[in-house]
Amino acid sequence: MQEEVKVDMDNKMGGILERKWRTIAKLESRIEDLELANVEMQDTLEKFKAGGKVDTSETLPKKMLHSMEGHKEPITSAAFHPQWAMVATSSQDKTIKLWDTDNGRFKKTLGKPSQF
Repeated sequence: MQEEVKVDMDNKMGGILERKWRTIAKLESRIEDLELANVEMQDTLEKFKAGGKVDTSETLPKKMLHSMEGHKEPITSAAFHPQWAMVATSSQDKTIKLWDTDNGRFKKTLGKPSQF
């Protein structure tokens, strides 16, 4: 009986260790990929700092996702929230508008022209 329990325990531990080693191997591969991407980005940054041209064809979107219309005057700036799917735009009409970047829908106007 004790031998059966020991064999079962050895099989369990062996399975756990095998899964852990597979996970470690996958993480090491991912780290290598990220290190390579980091080197490429550092090279691009150095090229940009030196006044060279940077190829943005792969970094910029290929097509327009949303058309956010609502300001009465030209937009003067836009700021994307780093964590939420939101962008704030300001305009010469003296308003700030909040937009949902996932679907392009208008959320809220901050301030009215009389407040500025």
